[in-house]
Amino acid sequence: VTRIYSHAQSLAQCHEWLNRNLPQAARVPVASNAEAARLAENISAGTVVIGWSMGGMLALKLVELASEKIKALVLVSTTPKFLRSADFPQGLAPALLKKLTRRIAQEGTGVFHDLVFKSSSAVGAKHLPLERVNGELHELSRSDLRAGLSRINVPTLIMQGDKDEICLPA
Repeated sequence: VTRIYSHAQSLAQCHEWLNRNLPQAARVPVASNAEAARLAENISAGTVVIGWSMGGMLALKLVELASEKIKALVLVSTTPKFLRSADFPQGLAPALLKKLTRRIAQEGTGVFHDLVFKSSSAVGAKHLPLERVNGELHELSRSDLRAGLSRINVPTLIMQGDKDEICLPA
């Protein structure tokens, strides 16, 4: 592993593990579909893409944009569509995302960290700008990557925990 492209919040939260286990790997924060397009232009042939949570959604978009460069895909606790809808009952109820958005506005971004990493200390999540968090939550509310799933043509490993309260197992 020479480079880790990940959501900035994930890099901050996992920095101790990365320091111990992958100290040589460069860390490149990414945040959106625009970032996926930039990555698609810059990744090397033979890249193994690993995406966790929102990073998995980014990985799905990246495979769609640059499958010829990607050797394999690993998705951890992710989903192609975050919110439940009539044609996607596996997602979270939209009301839960609205409630989370309100709580973050009232109590700060640490609310999200506490939801995801109940037993871990916050390293960077509590200090993310509120505007950025709101933008990412909005992105989650509108993202639907299901149409691209049938075009994934690389070996793919999907890992999902049965206790994941955010990306529910289908």
